[in-house]
Amino acid sequence: MKNDFRSSLLFAVFFMSLLMLWDHWRIANGEPSMLAPRPSAVAAATRPVAADASRGAIPAGPVSGAQAADGAVAELAAQRVTIQTDVVKATLDTR
Repeated sequence: MKNDFRSSLLFAVFFMSLLMLWDHWRIANGEPSMLAPRPSAVAAATRPVAADASRGAIPAGPVSGAQAADGAVAELAAQRVTIQTDVVKATLDTR
């Protein structure tokens, strides 16, 4: 009886180890985790618009003539982003 419990416990530990290993392999390959809760669509829909504007997000819709006349698109296209590491310094133009 004692050996049956030990072998069952060993099998359960081995199975859980394989499950966690497979889940982390999926995460490493860019797939979502099976064990973590999925993000709800409601949380993504209630995100404030001002947060996107502060990060400099690109507008999703087509640009109308009125927006182009205001210069909103010209300001966005004129941005330059500088990325510097210990080896490389790069300047990117968003045009």
